[in-house]
Amino acid sequence: MGTVKKMSRAVCFIAALIVAASVLMPYSAAQSVNETKRYLGEAVNAGHDTGYSQNQKIKDDDPHFGWKLGSFYVDGYTRVTENKSGDPVFLKTVGDTVTLWFELNQDINKLNGNDKLIINDDKNGYDEYFGIEKTDFGRGVLIIRHTDYRNSASSPVQYIDYLAATASKDAAVEVRLCEEGDYEVALNYEIRKNNMNIFGWNPLPTYNDYRIFFRFSVRNGNCMVYPFDVVTGAELTNSSITENGFYLDLAKSRYLNIDIKKEIRRAGAEGLTEDTRFNKPAKDGKAYTDEGIYTITVSNLYTNQTTTKIIYVGTDSVLKAHVVTGLSIGDIESQPFLEAIRQFQHEKGHDNVILIHVTLIPYLKASQEMKTKPTQASVKELQGMGIQPDILVCRSEYPLGTGIKDKLALFCNVPANHVLQNLDVEYLYEAPLAMEREKLADVVLSSLRLENRKPDLSDWEEMVESLRNPNKTVKIAIVGKYTQLHDAYLSVVEALKHGGISCRAKVELDWIDSEELTEKNLDQQLHNVDGILVPGGFGNRGTEGMILAAQYARVHKIPYLGICLGMQMAIVEFARHVLGYEDANSIELNPETKHPVIALMPDQEDIEDIGGTLRLGSYPCILAEGSRSYELFGKKEIHERHRHRYEVNNAFRKELQEKGMNIVGTSPDNHIVEMIEIAGHPFYVGTQAHPEFKSRPNHAHPLFRGFIQAAVDKKISEEQQQK
Repeated sequence: MGTVKKMSRAVCFIAALIVAASVLMPYSAAQSVNETKRYLGEAVNAGHDTGYSQNQKIKDDDPHFGWKLGSFYVDGYTRVTENKSGDPVFLKTVGDTVTLWFELNQDINKLNGNDKLIINDDKNGYDEYFGIEKTDFGRGVLIIRHTDYRNSASSPVQYIDYLAATASKDAAVEVRLCEEGDYEVALNYEIRKNNMNIFGWNPLPTYNDYRIFFRFSVRNGNCMVYPFDVVTGAELTNSSITENGFYLDLAKSRYLNIDIKKEIRRAGAEGLTEDTRFNKPAKDGKAYTDEGIYTITVSNLYTNQTTTKIIYVGTDSVLKAHVVTGLSIGDIESQPFLEAIRQFQHEKGHDNVILIHVTLIPYLKASQEMKTKPTQASVKELQGMGIQPDILVCRSEYPLGTGIKDKLALFCNVPANHVLQNLDVEYLYEAPLAMEREKLADVVLSSLRLENRKPDLSDWEEMVESLRNPNKTVKIAIVGKYTQLHDAYLSVVEALKHGGISCRAKVELDWIDSEELTEKNLDQQLHNVDGILVPGGFGNRGTEGMILAAQYARVHKIPYLGICLGMQMAIVEFARHVLGYEDANSIELNPETKHPVIALMPDQEDIEDIGGTLRLGSYPCILAEGSRSYELFGKKEIHERHRHRYEVNNAFRKELQEKGMNIVGTSPDNHIVEMIEIAGHPFYVGTQAHPEFKSRPNHAHPLFRGFIQAAVDKKISEEQQQK
């Protein structure tokens, strides 16, 4: 019996310790429990008839001193933290129902046990903070304002006569179930003190206004994003592939930071390239249908959690394998590619297929010798795969001697006359002529047992001669948003060179970042150039600088060529400064503009998701006779390649033409503007197409040829004036 008593006492003692520990536990340690209550707000004296705007501490001579009307608290959360302002942020997870409660601790007709203190019926209450004008607040008004993730604040919700009609003494009353957002809460009430009581009449009552005000926020404590197939609706996990595209579901977590990066595979590139045009923030429910590898990174700034998912949209089998396996593109491509070569030659026969191996012969300056070991090693590796090169094309800085060629022939198992040197040349376009001097064509024809005919390279030789011996040098400014990455405009650069070749002019490029071009530095940046080219692009970044460049070219009579976005910005500039529409813009850049001179193509106006709706490929264009473009092309109908979504708004065509911007190229049905020119300008041409894609070194595109020729003419004219 004594033992039982001792055990009972011990259990009671342990229980007491647990209770004591729980009472003394810091709040931060207990706040992860769903039942934890967080009390909010303290009453302050708000003055009387001041719009509940004052914030005075309740003093000892105040009738409200020393007692509480009631308490607000929040429960149903998993964790609580604070924002930068010190206000609480309640974090919830799946299953949590964050709820705001109010518990009335007083009899509103006998406050603090004093029958002279009551909650008054405030007939003329108003709240300056919430912008509520004088109205009947009743016996206490509860005001709640909610601000959502778009920073859009709702109109304040008012619960009139709250203390009398809703709250009940010593009972917790649910105020609101709180989803994600920011909340501002105020309980405004007026206390009447009956100083006298003459037969039930109070001749000298006093009134005091009080306010309980607080702010708090609710956030999802997760870091989740769910991609779904746009067609099937199936959920996509990390490293998933879809040919249809995907949309994002953020599971109602609106305050997550979402970084979405797209990588694409460019022609000729060995790996992936970040798509610098893809710079729009991710949106809940937005569809992504353009081909690419998307890396979606989601982070929660309150929990420091990060989630990453990779989704491939497209049909490329190599990219599919890359995403699923994690292997590099080179790893995936090399082996199957080489095996395909082996099988192809095996199936078609050695007489019909020959293999040419391009290899580097390094030169060591220290020992002044050329090394053949790398080539020998690469040939042996190919032989191990069943591939025997028939011809070696050896890249080198210096000529290969007979000894080097014989050594390579011996150890690589090819005839000595099949070892050809490919010396570095000053200009890339000299390489075909250099290989002809090495008799590459003769060796190939001989290996395939074909008739050897002398090629006519006169056209190419003439082109190279023009390239090597220019008569003039012109400086062309490329004003774009991707100028730090010159390869982004590689086709444009080459087309400019082609134009220079056709005009016997050397083209020097001045790369100007349109984001950094301002009215202050405009003249400094462009006054000494002979031509201005604004290339294509997407998105809002840098467009104001492009507009400035177009204006400078127009005003100062500098040859101008606008390609795609470059043409659109020229039209925007003309509309602003010639037509007088100061807010003129493209709806891509400013959907709210009252003068959308650039708008969606007519067949896209009712499409909600335009992710994959581009005007892509070759389209015909009808040129106006007598225009400069007609003169350059020498024909009325041309075909140009396109990649765009927005067009010139036909509603403004008449005004543009009347003020001097001529529509010189349209679609065959005259509905789509393809090319523009400015009357009386030495060369001011814009095209919706991408002419750079059709330019060739020995056949420069007419627009680039005309543009460079105009720049040359400008340069000659200025030189003559200086004399």
